[in-house]
Amino acid sequence: MTWVAGAVRGNADLVAYFYLRAARLLRGSGGFGLIATNTVAQGDTREVGLDQLVQAGWIAHRAISSEPWPGGANLEMATVWARRNGWSGTHVLDRGEVSGITPSLSLRSRVEGASQRLHANRERAFIGSYVLGMGFVLAPEEADALLSADPVNAGVIRPYLVGEDLNSRPDGSPSRWVIDFMTGRKRLPDAMARRSIASKRLSDPSGSS
Repeated sequence: MTWVAGAVRGNADLVAYFYLRAARLLRGSGGFGLIATNTVAQGDTREVGLDQLVQAGWIAHRAISSEPWPGGANLEMATVWARRNGWSGTHVLDRGEVSGITPSLSLRSRVEGASQRLHANRERAFIGSYVLGMGFVLAPEEADALLSADPVNAGVIRPYLVGEDLNSRPDGSPSRWVIDFMTGRKRLPDAMARRSIASKRLSDPSGSS
């Protein structure tokens, strides 16, 4: 990935590397049309993939920024057609002719370039906590059992509030709990907690469950 992405680092979806690899394989005047999830134009995935392609002289001349996947999968897809070394034809975004298309798969405006963090917003908000594996997330009854089993567990079992709770629970309370090991803690949760986490993470090494 380091070679394909030119040492640009980020928490990018794999699709960004497929776009970069396709660009490497094409001839100087080549072009491609590729389907991806709509995250191809967002965040780190955009910075690793489409941003680099534009900097290397690629032009997205046609794109569909987001539309439902044609099938049973519950996801949004994006489609990008791009060409290297110039494009003299029209640009079409979401089936309508436009003056140009940005790496974010939006209409080109007078202001271009990568978006930057606003210093004025510093310490006002943050992305939240990443839970690397659902084995750390506990139902209320699981949390109660661990808290009752060993008082030490109270130091590492915390309420887990997510956007779904805020949108669906009138009081905005968390519906689950999470094990937070933190750093520098001398004693970890008891063996029951560790066995639960280990079994779930071993069954899904990717950490997605």
